[in-house]
Amino acid sequence: KTALTKTGAGNETSPGGNTFVGNATLTNEGSGQFNFGNGNTDDFQANLDVVNSGTSDMIIFIKDASHNVDGDFTVTNSATSASGDNNVWIGNNAANVIAFGGNVTLTNNGSARDNRIYFPHQGSATVGGTVDVVNASSGTFGYVILANSTNSSLDITGVTTVTNSSTVSNDGIVLLGYQGDVTFGNDLDIVNSSTSNSAEVRCNYEDNSSNIYNGNITVQSTNTVNDG
Repeated sequence: KTALTKTGAGNETSPGGNTFVGNATLTNEGSGQFNFGNGNTDDFQANLDVVNSGTSDMIIFIKDASHNVDGDFTVTNSATSASGDNNVWIGNNAANVIAFGGNVTLTNNGSARDNRIYFPHQGSATVGGTVDVVNASSGTFGYVILANSTNSSLDITGVTTVTNSSTVSNDGIVLLGYQGDVTFGNDLDIVNSSTSNSAEVRCNYEDNSSNIYNGNITVQSTNTVNDG
């Protein structure tokens, strides 16, 4: 197992070209960025956990290369900057091709002013297993965004479960296809229990987002104060 933890204020960026045979955990506890895959392929042959628990950002798979996580992939954005934007970007280039062999779990539960997870931000991503999205942020803004940019796409084989339980003071939102395209290969289950001022789960947010739904869709709005 490999565990890499960054502290301190400087930005640290790996050029990529790394091979992780066992499980890996990448943690940013600092006030500077901690980034991976800046131009060369990163090969994760088992599980990968990404934890952003400091007061800055993480960018995983920055530039144009093929990357893979053969096992399960977990992102936890628990950042805490009261005055800053603390984000985790997965894929940061239109030419990114990222393959996730197992299940994907995205948990946005920080208390930063603006906490976000982008999956992917740019490029294409495929998921061989399930996707579990939890937006439980508690600052001012909290977003989880699937297929963010016009040059992004996401293809999910298994069931997708989305839970929006954010308590932020403004926008607590999950976007399933912001400007990019998501293909749901199985069922999509959505539960919105958020008490945020704008508490929403939206599909195909912009006109240029074209999602495909190949399974059943279940939607529950379980709090009378949210927007559905």
